[in-house]
Amino acid sequence: MTEAKAAITKNLNQALKDEAKEAAQGTDTSDWESRNKDANTAQIETEYLEQRNQALELLISWFGQAALIASGAPEVTPIHPEVRTLSAQMPVNELLKRMEALNRLRDDLNFNIHEALALDVHLLAAVGSS
Repeated sequence: MTEAKAAITKNLNQALKDEAKEAAQGTDTSDWESRNKDANTAQIETEYLEQRNQALELLISWFGQAALIASGAPEVTPIHPEVRTLSAQMPVNELLKRMEALNRLRDDLNFNIHEALALDVHLLAAVGSS
C-alpha cells in the first residue's frame, strides 16, 4: 500500500508541476501552485483510499467465494483459479473467520484510527497462520 501511495503521489505531483508551468505561461498568478497544493493532496489521498478499498474488497471476495465453494454451493465461478485451491486448503469456518477479520479491517479503516496498526492486526488475523 505504501508503494501504491508513493506512485500516486509522484504522478499527481508531476501533473501539478506540469500544470503550474502552463498556468505560469498563460496567467499572471504567482501563487497558483500554493493555492492548488491542498487540492493535489486531497486527490492523492482519494486515489490511495480508492486503491486500498479495491484491494480489500478483492480479498474479501476471495475468502467469500472460497467459503462458498468449500461449503458445496452449486455453480460458483471463482474470480481466480486459486480461489478453488484456497477453498480446498481450509475448512469453511476458518475461511469465514478470515473473511470476518477483513470485514473488521474495512470497518476500522473507515474510522480515524492508525492505518498501519489496523493493517498489521487485521491482516495477521486474516492471512496469518491458522
